[in-house]
Amino acid sequence: MARLFGWDIIRILDITSSWAAACAGSPAREDGVALLQRRIELLRMLCDAEGYLPASHFARALGVSSKTIYTDVSELQNFCDAHSVDLIKNPRNGIRLECDDPQLRHRLVAEAAGESFDDPLSLERRRVELARRLLVEGQTLHLENLVREFYVAKTSLYSDIRWLDGIAVRAHARIISSTEGVEAKGTEEQLQMAARELVLDTAAAQGMDYAAVLARIADHDIAEAVIRLLTSDYADLTDQVSEHYLRSLVTLAALQASRLRRGARVVPDQEYLFNNIRYMETFVIANSIAGTLRERLGLDYQPGDIEYLSRQLFAHRITAALPVGDQEYDSLVRHMVRRVGEMEGIDLTHDQQLHQALLYHVSAMVVRLQRGIRIENPLKSDIRRQYGQLFSVLWVALSFMERDFGIVLNDDEVTLLLAHFQVAIERTSQARNIVVVCQFGLATSQMVRERVRQYLPAKDNVEASSLQHLIKNTDGVDMVISTLDLTSQNLSIPWVRVNPLVTTEDLVSVMRTYTEKVIGPQDAAPTALEEVCAPRFASYLRPDLVSLGEDFATKDECLDAMLCQLETMELVQDGYRRSIFDREQMGATALESGVAIPHAAPEEVRESSVSVMGLSQPLDWDGVSVELVILVSLAEQDVDDFRDVITEVYKMTGTHELVHELASVPSAEEFASAFQIP
Repeated sequence: MARLFGWDIIRILDITSSWAAACAGSPAREDGVALLQRRIELLRMLCDAEGYLPASHFARALGVSSKTIYTDVSELQNFCDAHSVDLIKNPRNGIRLECDDPQLRHRLVAEAAGESFDDPLSLERRRVELARRLLVEGQTLHLENLVREFYVAKTSLYSDIRWLDGIAVRAHARIISSTEGVEAKGTEEQLQMAARELVLDTAAAQGMDYAAVLARIADHDIAEAVIRLLTSDYADLTDQVSEHYLRSLVTLAALQASRLRRGARVVPDQEYLFNNIRYMETFVIANSIAGTLRERLGLDYQPGDIEYLSRQLFAHRITAALPVGDQEYDSLVRHMVRRVGEMEGIDLTHDQQLHQALLYHVSAMVVRLQRGIRIENPLKSDIRRQYGQLFSVLWVALSFMERDFGIVLNDDEVTLLLAHFQVAIERTSQARNIVVVCQFGLATSQMVRERVRQYLPAKDNVEASSLQHLIKNTDGVDMVISTLDLTSQNLSIPWVRVNPLVTTEDLVSVMRTYTEKVIGPQDAAPTALEEVCAPRFASYLRPDLVSLGEDFATKDECLDAMLCQLETMELVQDGYRRSIFDREQMGATALESGVAIPHAAPEEVRESSVSVMGLSQPLDWDGVSVELVILVSLAEQDVDDFRDVITEVYKMTGTHELVHELASVPSAEEFASAFQIP
């Protein structure tokens, strides 16, 4: 508190006696420091006031007479004039400070008091401290305690609360004062966003480095660690991001970590999978950042926390800033992209964004797998269920990596890679987003989804959702399949109503709506088993490799019988058996419709074939009740047909009814003839 209105404190103390006499009409000498503090507090109250207030209002708050207030206002007038701010005294209305700029009002008080951010009793430091306790510590504050701690009147604290609430509202949070105290209200994400706004606003208003403010609100050690991590250890990523995005990202990451230390976790809003999968492009980076902070600070990052962090990386343009990665992997990535593109029937070789993302991802993935480090993809099950065909294609297409690098792929890594390819495919082809809703909840919606999934193009996204979520979020949705009448919802997108137990007539209605209102009749899919066209599947199916009505106690026994047959006929290499069981260990190959589709690396196949095993009794296949096993064995020279074979298999086994019908065919000859095999 070194200066007031350009005067030094010594001069103020020297003239205190004359001020005291003029202000209070009393010969008693008023303490100079008390006088100084009162006038600063009066200026604060004037800056916080909305409109005119009578002198008596300020007199009561400060414990002096109205005459003293008018004298103080006269002394303040010169200071305000120097800053081109009008301080108006109107006998009828009261006193008012004419200044609409909130930052200028804050600077007026700070300069008058000679405050700096380092002063623990300064206005800005007090507000930052309140924000830390409310938004990071999650405390409930009581005004009486704060008055004694910060040496300010309640009116100033109410002003602080209004100011903090004004920032919190921008993040859809609130700072509420009630009889129970002052506390922050909102979701965890809203509270963290509010704290970020306060850090960046305070830094801008004070002309300070945001890091200094962040260290006051977030935990100091966490702020320091996050800043060093993102600006140094991950400089190859963040150097290409704008300063604005970098400040925001560092602030959010530090705030999330500080809240995690207190056991607070963000619960992300429910999203459609076709939106979520885009965030997987940054999931590996988020996982690495979380792992480092877990090691250095002992923080407990769970998969959901890492997913939220990956969303923030995506939102702050980290995907656009992916570095080139290890150039040693350039030829590997090009081969990978070409191989997957050929199997999918799409040219992805010119997609530089895909190439760049894979170059960065694959080099780190190989090192992880070589060192036995496993990461968990929280969307793994959803991705496998929705993009099962692409998942199978990827595993076969990338099997050469296991041989060349001595690694074993797993479901988590393949689904993370799948995210890059699916996003690239959607950039290349026009994938549609179809949502299924049901009045009986998500479980029934999933049943409906499984029923219609196989009759729609494989590239399309079909996802179950609740009606409430659909109403709030129709962005990107191309069609709705519902067991409810949605007429009253006035949807602007095509929709079709079906029964909870989807009938053949329902499937016809779905395809009619899809072909007429979404894309056109050229993509129509069959609605019954006899309409399924499976030329690729038929070309590799051998009647002598079809066994029906068999009974096995375990999955391994079933696989062993099928493998022995292939080995006896010398259709596979010595390593084929191990490749099959390695694939089974990586993750489940059974679908919910009751079919298992195991497959091995192409280099372990001598001659391409498809084997079929129909079971007389359902068999537990990693938690799925399986009636039919289709073993796809394509050699390297035929690998481009894998996608077509898998697509046809998915179509013909899309429902329990279709699988049961196939498994119940009485003989291998009849099974073969069903696909017109000579």
